Amino acid sequence: MPERTVLIYADWKAWPTWTVTDSGSVDNPSPSDLGLSDELSADLVAWADEYDAIFDEDYPPDTAFPSEEAERSWIARGHELARRAAAELGPATEVRYRSGGEHLAV
Repeated sequence: MPERTVLIYADWKAWPTWTVTDSGSVDNPSPSDLGLSDELSADLVAWADEYDAIFDEDYPPDTAFPSEEAERSWIARGHELARRAAAELGPATEVRYRSGGEHLAV
């Protein structure tokens, strides 16, 4: 049984890494605070920055990728980043990837 759950999920102006406790509380630590390598941490932050860049500065933000292909590519990169995080964090951590409203298996 995993000791913790980490969610890879881009949200506007937030780290792309989240921790979830058994009681359901959520925290938003930086990737490096989770113990991820410098390389993976930088890749996750760059991926999240790409997501932030699609937002209009007005609130509520108007979000749109420049094309469906760009969105599919971004989603696939996130899935790969989640797989890398799972490999680095090991079996004591369950890693989940969330793209939009759906959770994808890592």
